[in-house]
Amino acid sequence: MKKWLSILLALVITGSVLFGYNEFNGNFISKQIAKSTIKAYLTEYYPNTSFRVEKGSYNFKFNTYDFDVTFNEEPNYWNYTFEVGPKYVPNTIEAKMMHYDSRDETKSNDWSDQGSQYIKNLLETFPIGNIFYSIDVPNQFSQTKWTPTVNVIVPPSITMEFPLYKGETKEEFIKIVQEIQSVLDADDIKYDTVFIYMDEQIDNRDGKKEGYASLYYERKYNIEFQANVPVTIDDIH
Repeated sequence: MKKWLSILLALVITGSVLFGYNEFNGNFISKQIAKSTIKAYLTEYYPNTSFRVEKGSYNFKFNTYDFDVTFNEEPNYWNYTFEVGPKYVPNTIEAKMMHYDSRDETKSNDWSDQGSQYIKNLLETFPIGNIFYSIDVPNQFSQTKWTPTVNVIVPPSITMEFPLYKGETKEEFIKIVQEIQSVLDADDIKYDTVFIYMDEQIDNRDGKKEGYASLYYERKYNIEFQANVPVTIDDIH
């Protein structure tokens, strides 16, 4: 009996250790899936670009596998990090980030401003509040002036803030989003993702929600899409 109890205790301890290791370090099978995913992605989207994938690591904060990737265009090279997730079956690219030391800060800020203004003009008939176009321009990038079709390694991202929620239905929200996507894609502006959201102002002047301001904001709708990939009402969060 004692022998079986010892075996059971050993199994419990081993299982706990493995579980703890997996939570903070990931596991071999998931890491291999993530590695295959990043290699397939880079081969598909960067067929004419020289790149090198560095050793990956598990990011327990975000439950993703991070891979540093160096892109080479002699004599220049630029470093990025690609996040692959979700945790156990990491077969989706979660994020793409340029390293600070590879970024042309001045040109990135200037081109981001130019892109934001361009999109504001393009979508001036739509009920949109703030528009943020964000582009990371590599150091020593060959192109000297911003254009809507600028071809950086990771295309720009766009964020749009709708006016505060006034009772709009999901159907009304998605209709405007689809129209915006149609205008952007017809213009051929290059982008990686567009994130659109609408917040609701909550009146808490009666103090029913302790710890909250008298007026605070909660996210009502948000959606993310890529170029030429149709979005539906089911994509709203």
